[in-house]
Amino acid sequence: MGATLLRQQTAWVLAALCLLCVGLLSEFHEPLQLRADSPYPLNVLLQSGMVLCFALNSGLLVFLMTRIRRNLRLGESQLAALKQRAAEEEQIVRMGLLASGAAHELGTPMATMSVILGDWRHDPAVLNQAGLHDDLRELESQLLRCKKIVSGILMSAGETRGEAARQMPLGEFIKDALRQWQEGRPACKLEYRNQLETDYTVVFDSTVRQMLFNVLDNAADASPQPIVVEVGQEALDGGSHLLLSH
Repeated sequence: MGATLLRQQTAWVLAALCLLCVGLLSEFHEPLQLRADSPYPLNVLLQSGMVLCFALNSGLLVFLMTRIRRNLRLGESQLAALKQRAAEEEQIVRMGLLASGAAHELGTPMATMSVILGDWRHDPAVLNQAGLHDDLRELESQLLRCKKIVSGILMSAGETRGEAARQMPLGEFIKDALRQWQEGRPACKLEYRNQLETDYTVVFDSTVRQMLFNVLDNAADASPQPIVVEVGQEALDGGSHLLLSH
């Protein structure tokens, strides 16, 4: 049992100790003294001792072997579970890579369709047909929805979809971003304070909007208090800079 359960060095130490003990018992032992009128003859005591030793050895072997088999089955089941989990995670990674690659590939045709729809929207022949103009507006809204879905897939994968930056007033940009964030978390109370003396025109892309969303998510998770977003301008020596606090 020691050779089965213990490491190699420990098993050899155990074997040496057993051999030493047997040698010591052979040299230093107390002979069994039986009286002539003893009701237990020597052969009866010898047979009883052998039966008792056999019973003890059998019970110890069954107990330890049962524990060993149980541990082996438990280890095999855990190993099978880990292999299954690794296979599932590998499949998820492959699906994520496939989705990310597909999202990148869809970016080019969607950009082409967006340009074509923009040209059609300004075409006089299209503007004179009310029904066709409404259809173009519906196509543009559906294309914008597809872009948002693709952007969501790439953001889930830790990437961003490459798209042209846009210019718009800073106050309008923050207000629109806060509105979109509020739609995703309607339970959170949000207050927007615009204290800009001059509404600057800024250039931004989806990364800036996502950064603002992350800041708001952290604020909402950190405290149950209502979130106050204040945008202002602070004067410095030789210039000024914008201040965004929450």
